[in-house]
Amino acid sequence: MALKYLLTAKIYHRNKLLVEASNKYKTCPLQHYYKSNGWSTSTHAEVAVVDKYLKIQQTSYIKGRKLLPSLKDCLLMITRKTRKGEYAIAKPCDGCTRLIRDYGLTSQYSMENGYHEL
Repeated sequence: MALKYLLTAKIYHRNKLLVEASNKYKTCPLQHYYKSNGWSTSTHAEVAVVDKYLKIQQTSYIKGRKLLPSLKDCLLMITRKTRKGEYAIAKPCDGCTRLIRDYGLTSQYSMENGYHEL
């Protein structure tokens, strides 16, 4: 089953792309905690990118080096494209907004007329 649209979330630090992820049907434990409704079975792009970031960060700590900065020092960019390739509104749901605030991320999301801060 194809997705209706592609939501992509990217984490930047000092204009350098660190991690990128998209929405997907497979779920993860972090999505279960931050779901905005009781029946959500897919992983939102915002959750996927933070989950990926945390896994990379945890691996780097195990190996004894800090590869990634704190999420509080990063920018989260969220974009949404329709099947036709057009940009559309990508404002995070309530659960993803909680995730963004809990991790102290600065975030921007796409609208038809540019980016807006959360």
